[in-house]
Amino acid sequence: MGSDCLSTNHQTALNASIRAKEANFESVSSVEADISVVENDIAVTEGRRDRLDEEIQNARYDEQVRERAAAIRQKEADRDKINSDLSVLNRQADSRAQLSIKRSELESKTAQMNAS
Repeated sequence: MGSDCLSTNHQTALNASIRAKEANFESVSSVEADISVVENDIAVTEGRRDRLDEEIQNARYDEQVRERAAAIRQKEADRDKINSDLSVLNRQADSRAQLSIKRSELESKTAQMNAS
């Protein structure tokens, strides 16, 4: 009977050792699975970050395009104002030239009348 007891104790110890090793194996497998999940999450997060970086770059590009378009509109408005000012100055120059011609004609007629 002593050998049966020893065998049972040995079997119980062996079973406990097996359970402990299985638990350890499951724990290691679980850690490996957790690492795999975390690595996948990291890859997804990096992909999301890359897309956001691209969106930010595109937003900056769009912002630069808007800024340049606004600058172009401002320069066109400035050009239109300068052209308008130039037109006014040209009309004034024409008026002065015509006035000068009329004045010369008047002085010439006055000189002719005084000579007669």
